Amino acid sequence: MRSATARVLALSPHVRGVTAALQATASGKIITDNDISTAQRTCACCALVNSLPSSSLAALCGVSEQELDSFTADRVVQHVISYSRTWAASTIYHGMQSWTKLLVYLASIDDDVCPNGCIPALILTEYATMYDVQARTKCLARSQGHVLVRGKKHPQTGSTAADSQIDNLGFLVR
Repeated sequence: MRSATARVLALSPHVRGVTAALQATASGKIITDNDISTAQRTCACCALVNSLPSSSLAALCGVSEQELDSFTADRVVQHVISYSRTWAASTIYHGMQSWTKLLVYLASIDDDVCPNGCIPALILTEYATMYDVQARTKCLARSQGHVLVRGKKHPQTGSTAADSQIDNLGFLVR
């Protein structure tokens, strides 16, 4: 898959950065916000494809792992890019970050927790509880010694961190 994502990224127009802006200006082209968001989404999709295991890619494509093996990598990458055309790049990146955090958690508890590629709800609940405790502890430590001033932003409490993680994981299974 990495070679397919590398090809897609090489073929996609470079619209970000000073060099791209100078080249566009020199050739009389206009780089629109849509061009920029499309390029960002393409990069995010390629990063997502590179980070997902084959069982998750198969689920995203709506096929079995055996069927996924019969598809070319380019076809899978193009499917993910097409499938995610309405998503923002930040949504894709947040889902990918949440997935990575969940994989780290799964590795810390047991390697054989989801033999068929499906993660049991019990494990997700335990993960959310653990993440909630960590986030609240981190925010409490950060707010120690913080003086509350009227009109200023209050320190974060970490109360919504676990919900955000689960929402971001849910985004990957839409």
